Amino acid sequence: YEFRDTSYSSSGVAIYHGWLPLYTIAASLWLHGIGPDQVTDPPRVLHSDADIHRRILAARLPSVVFGALFVLAIFLPGRAMYGADAGLAAALAAALAPKCIWVAQQARYYSATLALGTLAVYASWLCYRQGRWRHFVAAAVAFVLLFHSSSLSFATTLVPCALLVPACPRPEPGPAKLGLVAGLCPA
Repeated sequence: YEFRDTSYSSSGVAIYHGWLPLYTIAASLWLHGIGPDQVTDPPRVLHSDADIHRRILAARLPSVVFGALFVLAIFLPGRAMYGADAGLAAALAAALAPKCIWVAQQARYYSATLALGTLAVYASWLCYRQGRWRHFVAAAVAFVLLFHSSSLSFATTLVPCALLVPACPRPEPGPAKLGLVAGLCPA
């Protein structure tokens, strides 16, 4: 190749893909009883059309699950901010949007990133509005999982959410809560 793909390091390792979507796909393949193919000599077709279809479904299933998680994740802030009707409207819009459906059927990291990014923003908003320990723990977990899905999405989501920190309520030890988040995020 004349031009090297900048998404990969010189050793061929992807430098922005996280392990979470890849391992969920691997787990799905394993749960469906699909393993690596054995090299044959001479090369020949190893799988029927039905086998290939099953492999495709197994690889795409985690993205569909993350897509369903996104529908729930978009419902939660809608309900919290404007009531159950708004939450249901947001979930319905997300479930029927062609782009959301397109993302949720690909065996890639997009669906996980969308779901976990939405959960991270929602948890950050809860930290801002209510500031309970569980909200800070949820934000930390969501950001850790988001980082392990897409480091670029992690960075672009963390910056605006971090701007909420000065406005978070401080009835309890605020530095301890922020320390918890900061301590968990490098995980």
